[in-house]
Amino acid sequence: MLMIITLTWLTKTTPHTDDNDNFTQLPCDSKLSPDSLPPLPKKSPDKEFKDSKYYGSFDNNLNGKGSLMFENNRFYGNFINGNLTGCGVILYSPTVKGEKKYVSVGQFVDNKLNGLGKITWEDGVEYRGNFKNGKCEGLGILKFADGTLKKGIWKKGNLPGSQSTCNR
Repeated sequence: MLMIITLTWLTKTTPHTDDNDNFTQLPCDSKLSPDSLPPLPKKSPDKEFKDSKYYGSFDNNLNGKGSLMFENNRFYGNFINGNLTGCGVILYSPTVKGEKKYVSVGQFVDNKLNGLGKITWEDGVEYRGNFKNGKCEGLGILKFADGTLKKGIWKKGNLPGSQSTCNR
């Protein structure tokens, strides 16, 4: 029953907008942000895996709320069967040269943004809108560091009819 309720909630596709067509409030904004993440406890992790450590509550099926730490990345939020699902935050620091550091806040299913969310890259570019399987999909706005906006209906991470992409 809990999973059905969560998935129904995740299908909401209409963000609140202001008069400038900027998304002002996403469902997870008020609950989580990179600045509001709790500090990691100064204790041993609650569960250790081969390449990560988990701090927080969980049951035998790895359902719970907490932080999953990798060498350079941190997932925070609700976990179902060990995957970030529901409102969450991912802080991504790449290990591959050329990739950009970013923060994702929004609705997740199995560690991927699905539903409404936002990604902010280290260079100040931000996408706010709908996601499907971790890609920009549906209504969304890409805002560049200089304030330029690209808005429309996104398909597989690209804005048709333009050079704009959120596959960075």
